[in-house]
Amino acid sequence: MTLAELLLVLLLISVLVGMSTSMMRDSIESQQLNTTATALTHQLSNCALQAVRLNRAVEIRFLQNDPARPGQWCSMQAWARDPASGTNQPLGHLFRLGEHITFLDSPEHSGILGLKTSSGHIGGFSFHPRGSTSLPRIFAKDSNPNCLTLIPSRFLPVRDGSLPSLSRTLSIHPTSGKITLY
Repeated sequence: MTLAELLLVLLLISVLVGMSTSMMRDSIESQQLNTTATALTHQLSNCALQAVRLNRAVEIRFLQNDPARPGQWCSMQAWARDPASGTNQPLGHLFRLGEHITFLDSPEHSGILGLKTSSGHIGGFSFHPRGSTSLPRIFAKDSNPNCLTLIPSRFLPVRDGSLPSLSRTLSIHPTSGKITLY
């Protein structure tokens, strides 16, 4: 084997390693995104059930509370009014998105982040005891206030308003509270 042949083999191996590394990253990100979106769907469904069980509204608040990711919506907390004290109290633990996953802050793709809850918190809505929500029933043609889109953080900022190649969207029906994951 000559030196030229050896260099050609090394070049081919490095190209193949580079391509497989990129594909592995995309595969891992896709798996993390799917896992996070499914967990979020389960959390929201649980909150809807809590509203029925407690016979009072459960407020869902989306938060930008991670100092390592300033300005990114990266967690969710459920709250309910305590009948004894009359104040809102958190229900359960703070739900954090995966380390490299964030909500896409865009009215077209995550309109819920722009809604105001009954307690005045920006970025949320409520599940009501009879199964409905506080989400708008009628909305503008170019926005969907009843959805949330999750993306890997590496796609931020999104400049042209289009969805990145890796994304998952949750849509919440305003009347029934049904959550659909796309």
